[in-house]
Amino acid sequence: MSSFSRFFIPRSRKVDFDIEIIIHELANIPSIAGLYYVKWKLQNGNKRRDVTRRVEIKNHSVIWDYKLLNSTKLIIGKDGYLMPCELRLSVKQELNGGKEINSIGKLSLNISEYVGLSTVTRRYLLQDSKINSTLKLTINMKQTFGDVVYKVPVLKKTQIFGGLAGIISEQTEQDDERSSI
Repeated sequence: MSSFSRFFIPRSRKVDFDIEIIIHELANIPSIAGLYYVKWKLQNGNKRRDVTRRVEIKNHSVIWDYKLLNSTKLIIGKDGYLMPCELRLSVKQELNGGKEINSIGKLSLNISEYVGLSTVTRRYLLQDSKINSTLKLTINMKQTFGDVVYKVPVLKKTQIFGGLAGIISEQTEQDDERSSI
């Protein structure tokens, strides 16, 4: 939906939210040099784009703990579901004093899927990346204006990375359930 067509949507189909997103860290980086930063862009946000500070890699990870505070208007579609609102994150590596900038990977999230959930902290596997680095984010959304007469799209789990520890604990729980039967 173009930003121009948003002007013609009735106020009853717009819902205001405050968004708090914390970009914690990038983990499992095979490189040992460079400065890393994240450029972000939020569709329909009050503040549309910004960048984290540049941080040096240590022990194959980068820690930002960058807090993104914003507000946005989500649109209720004619089917009653919240329309997609994209948050795009692009991780960059800076080498040689800024003379060389490499794209490490990207992440695209539909923040409409996080409405109604409590604070969510997850690791996401970077997209369009040659490495298996994970970006740890915390997402919290609070409705500030509008009716709660809408349906929330299902949270997609395709990008979520639980790690080996998560896989092992899930397997242990399944084994415990089977042994108790």
